[in-house]
Amino acid sequence: MSQFKNLICYTTGRPKTTKIIQQFARGVVNRGVQDWVPRVINIEDFLNNGHPADTDAIVCLGILRGTGLALQSAASKGIDRYYIDHAYFNPGYDGNGWLRISKNKHTMNYLPETGVYSDRWKANFSTTNDVYAWRPRRARGDKILVLPPTHAVQWYFNSYNWEDMVVDKLKQNLPASMHNLIKVRKKPNEPIVDKLGNLLRLEKQVSEENVPLQQDLDDANIVIAYNSMVALQATMQGIPVITNQHNCCYPISYTFEDLFTDVNNPKFDQDPNRKKLMHWLSSCQFNNAEIQRGTAWDMMNALQGQVG
Repeated sequence: MSQFKNLICYTTGRPKTTKIIQQFARGVVNRGVQDWVPRVINIEDFLNNGHPADTDAIVCLGILRGTGLALQSAASKGIDRYYIDHAYFNPGYDGNGWLRISKNKHTMNYLPETGVYSDRWKANFSTTNDVYAWRPRRARGDKILVLPPTHAVQWYFNSYNWEDMVVDKLKQNLPASMHNLIKVRKKPNEPIVDKLGNLLRLEKQVSEENVPLQQDLDDANIVIAYNSMVALQATMQGIPVITNQHNCCYPISYTFEDLFTDVNNPKFDQDPNRKKLMHWLSSCQFNNAEIQRGTAWDMMNALQGQVG
């Protein structure tokens, strides 16, 4: 029999998220396979003492209230991280409680060559998540919609300059007559954090235009995003996206070179492999029942690589 491994499951004291972490730990036990020992620990223990010396992997939900620091620390020490956050499809803690879970990643940003099936998409998400026909150039707008990371994500990935760098890059490579087409849209309620990732407040972003998101998408020729899930929304509506590696649409992202070659590049009219992406993401999120049974743990590790 292999030696037990220690799975440290961090809570932050918030009732809903604490319950999810407890259910996750219970699910690992409910598998009936005595190889991992989950321990539910308040994040304050890490903040005061660091990870327990015998930690083999950690579980965190979100990056606020110390969990971001725990994830960063684990990554620097080569400790496996299981990251839980809002689902790609049908997100929310209520109802089925779908959540995405990624091993050693903030989001699922790659597509495996094999082993991607449509079963979960068809059974759980296809009827509630419309995937529209790909939009040719004539069916898209002219705007270049830029979606920067929130302040919390900027802190976590040290990406404070991303918005300025992207806008500067666009202005340097596109004619001045097109600069007015660049539209930066920030998250309406932006989490502001301190240097330790503690939530200070939610800052309401007030836009003079007060344009609904859907109108911005309809007006867009292309969407450029950091980690925003709006990129997935745009993809499902048939709008090309350019993202970085912290976005779930990264596997089907176009490039800045594509845009700078020609803003009307015919390449943007070609539908990327969206179906495979939808099917894969469906296999990387789990509902409350699957988490409690341990099905999520087994399925995640089988699909996303062996544990340890």
